[in-house]
Amino acid sequence: MLVFDEIDANVGGATAAAVGEKMRHIARRRQVICITHLPAVAAAAETHFVVAKRVEAGRTVSEITLLDQPGRAVEIARMLGGPTQAARRHAEALLAQWQGAIEVDSL
Repeated sequence: MLVFDEIDANVGGATAAAVGEKMRHIARRRQVICITHLPAVAAAAETHFVVAKRVEAGRTVSEITLLDQPGRAVEIARMLGGPTQAARRHAEALLAQWQGAIEVDSL
């Protein structure tokens, strides 16, 4: 298992997309956990979890939720700036570029 904690810090644009593609490539042969705040990296994942933290009675509580496809679009739109139609369309476009991606090694 490989864990990448914000490996994409200080990158964006085409570089972020390349990081997402590289993570997906590595995940073909390894278990990969990648913590990211970049939508392009998150969209490349096959499985997407969201982590939320809150304080209850003076204690920090973390909650991890597995997202379905519509949930991924909502979360990636949030990462892009919020619940706007433009962010939602962009999120759906990012996810669409990976849907049905055929891995060459699986042929």
